[in-house]
Amino acid sequence: MVAINRGFRTTARQLGLTLIEVLTVVAILSILAMVSTPLYQGYQLRVKVGTGAATIAPVQRLATEYFLLNGSWPADNNEAGANAPDSYSINYLTSVAVTESPVPGSIVLTYDASQLRVLGSNNTLIYYPDVAANNGAITWKCDKGTIDDRYRPTNCLM
Repeated sequence: MVAINRGFRTTARQLGLTLIEVLTVVAILSILAMVSTPLYQGYQLRVKVGTGAATIAPVQRLATEYFLLNGSWPADNNEAGANAPDSYSINYLTSVAVTESPVPGSIVLTYDASQLRVLGSNNTLIYYPDVAANNGAITWKCDKGTIDDRYRPTNCLM
Protein backbone atom coordinates (compact mmCIF):
# COMPACT_ATOMS: atom_id res chain seq x y z
CA MET A 1 0.00 0.00 0.00
CA VAL A 2 1.15 3.45 -0.82
CA ALA A 3 0.43 6.35 1.46
CA ILE A 4 -1.22 9.21 -0.30
CA ASN A 5 -0.15 12.67 0.72
CA ARG A 6 -3.24 14.84 0.64
CA GLY A 7 -1.46 18.14 1.27
CA PHE A 8 -1.20 17.90 5.06
CA ARG A 9 2.18 19.04 6.23
CA THR A 10 3.56 19.22 9.72
CA THR A 11 4.91 22.69 10.32
CA ALA A 12 7.06 24.15 13.08
CA ARG A 13 4.06 26.03 14.31
CA GLN A 14 2.31 22.82 15.25
CA LEU A 15 5.29 21.43 17.18
CA GLY A 16 5.96 24.20 19.73
CA LEU A 17 4.40 26.97 21.74
CA THR A 18 3.45 30.30 20.29
CA LEU A 19 4.98 33.52 21.54
CA ILE A 20 1.65 34.50 23.09
CA GLU A 21 1.49 31.27 25.08
CA VAL A 22 5.04 31.73 26.38
CA LEU A 23 4.37 35.36 27.34
CA THR A 24 1.19 34.35 29.15
CA VAL A 25 3.06 31.78 31.25
CA VAL A 26 5.81 34.30 32.05
CA ALA A 27 3.21 36.90 33.07
CA ILE A 28 1.43 34.45 35.37
CA LEU A 29 4.71 33.40 37.03
CA SER A 30 5.69 37.05 37.49
CA ILE A 31 2.41 37.83 39.22
CA LEU A 32 2.80 34.83 41.53
CA ALA A 33 6.36 35.92 42.41
CA MET A 34 5.20 39.48 43.14
CA VAL A 35 2.53 38.23 45.51
CA SER A 36 4.51 35.51 47.26
CA THR A 37 7.83 37.32 47.85
CA PRO A 38 6.53 39.87 50.40
CA LEU A 39 4.53 37.18 52.16
CA TYR A 40 7.60 34.98 52.48
CA GLN A 41 9.74 37.88 53.73
CA GLY A 42 7.12 38.68 56.38
CA TYR A 43 7.09 35.03 57.41
CA GLN A 44 10.90 35.04 57.72
CA LEU A 45 10.81 38.13 59.93
CA ARG A 46 8.11 36.62 62.16
CA VAL A 47 10.29 33.53 62.60
CA LYS A 48 13.31 35.66 63.56
CA VAL A 49 11.28 37.66 66.08
CA GLY A 50 9.71 34.47 67.45
CA THR A 51 13.12 32.84 67.87
CA GLY A 52 14.22 35.72 70.05
CA ALA A 53 11.00 35.51 72.05
CA ALA A 54 11.68 31.83 72.75
CA THR A 55 14.84 32.75 74.71
CA ILE A 56 12.98 34.52 77.51
CA ALA A 57 11.62 31.42 79.26
CA PRO A 58 14.42 31.36 81.89
CA VAL A 59 13.96 35.06 82.61
CA GLN A 60 10.19 34.62 82.94
CA ARG A 61 10.76 31.75 85.36
CA LEU A 62 13.18 33.82 87.48
CA ALA A 63 10.83 36.83 87.55
CA THR A 64 7.89 34.59 88.51
CA GLU A 65 9.90 32.96 91.31
CA TYR A 66 10.90 36.39 92.59
CA PHE A 67 7.24 37.46 92.61
CA LEU A 68 6.12 34.31 94.44
CA LEU A 69 8.81 34.74 97.09
CA ASN A 70 8.59 38.51 97.58
CA GLY A 71 5.07 39.51 96.56
CA SER A 72 6.37 42.09 94.08
CA TRP A 73 8.00 42.00 90.68
CA PRO A 74 11.75 42.51 90.21
CA ALA A 75 12.92 45.93 88.99
CA ASP A 76 15.79 44.66 86.83
CA ASN A 77 17.72 41.58 85.72
CA ASN A 78 19.99 41.67 88.76
CA GLU A 79 17.08 41.69 91.20
CA ALA A 80 15.43 38.84 89.32
CA GLY A 81 18.63 36.79 89.49
CA ALA A 82 19.03 36.83 85.71
CA ASN A 83 22.13 37.55 83.66
CA ALA A 84 22.89 41.01 82.30
CA PRO A 85 20.47 42.15 79.54
CA ASP A 86 23.06 41.96 76.75
CA SER A 87 24.16 38.45 77.73
CA TYR A 88 21.01 37.11 76.07
CA SER A 89 22.16 38.45 72.72
CA ILE A 90 21.69 35.78 70.06
CA ASN A 91 21.08 35.99 66.33
CA TYR A 92 18.87 39.06 65.92
CA LEU A 93 18.21 39.76 69.60
CA THR A 94 20.42 42.34 71.34
CA SER A 95 19.05 42.30 74.89
CA VAL A 96 16.47 40.87 77.28
CA ALA A 97 15.84 43.27 80.15
CA VAL A 98 13.53 43.06 83.15
CA THR A 99 12.00 46.49 83.76
CA GLU A 100 9.28 48.21 85.74
CA SER A 101 7.61 49.80 82.75
CA PRO A 102 5.10 49.61 81.25
CA VAL A 103 4.12 47.09 83.95
CA PRO A 104 6.30 45.99 86.90
CA GLY A 105 8.05 42.74 85.99
CA SER A 106 7.99 43.45 82.24
CA ILE A 107 10.57 41.77 80.04
CA VAL A 108 11.69 43.94 77.13
CA LEU A 109 13.23 42.22 74.11
CA THR A 110 15.25 44.52 71.88
CA TYR A 111 16.07 43.36 68.36
CA ASP A 112 19.03 44.42 66.25
CA ALA A 113 17.65 47.01 63.84
CA SER A 114 20.77 46.79 61.67
CA GLN A 115 20.09 43.11 60.92
CA LEU A 116 16.31 43.40 60.77
CA ARG A 117 16.10 46.60 58.75
CA VAL A 118 12.37 46.22 58.15
CA LEU A 119 11.77 46.86 61.86
CA GLY A 120 13.80 50.08 61.91
CA SER A 121 13.51 51.76 65.28
CA ASN A 122 10.33 49.77 66.02
CA ASN A 123 12.34 46.91 67.46
CA THR A 124 11.02 46.09 70.94
CA LEU A 125 8.65 43.40 72.11
CA ILE A 126 7.42 43.52 75.69
CA TYR A 127 6.21 40.54 77.68
CA TYR A 128 4.48 41.43 80.91
CA PRO A 129 2.94 39.39 83.71
CA ASP A 130 -0.79 39.26 84.28
CA VAL A 131 -1.90 37.91 87.66
CA ALA A 132 -5.48 36.61 87.75
CA ALA A 133 -7.48 38.22 90.54
CA ASN A 134 -9.56 35.14 91.36
CA ASN A 135 -6.85 32.47 91.65
CA GLY A 136 -3.47 34.23 91.35
CA ALA A 137 -2.49 32.38 88.17
CA ILE A 138 0.30 34.15 86.30
CA THR A 139 0.21 34.41 82.51
CA TRP A 140 2.59 36.33 80.27
CA LYS A 141 1.16 38.62 77.62
CA CYS A 142 3.00 40.46 74.86
CA ASP A 143 0.67 42.94 73.23
CA LYS A 144 2.94 45.88 74.02
CA GLY A 145 6.13 47.06 72.37
CA THR A 146 6.93 48.78 69.10
CA ILE A 147 7.07 45.83 66.69
CA ASP A 148 4.23 45.92 64.19
CA ASP A 149 1.51 43.30 64.77
CA ARG A 150 2.22 41.59 61.45
CA TYR A 151 5.73 40.66 62.66
CA ARG A 152 4.82 39.53 66.20
CA PRO A 153 4.79 35.85 67.16
CA THR A 154 1.32 34.32 66.97
CA ASN A 155 1.03 33.98 70.77
CA CYS A 156 1.31 37.80 71.00
CA LEU A 157 -1.76 38.44 68.88
CA MET A 158 -4.35 36.95 71.22
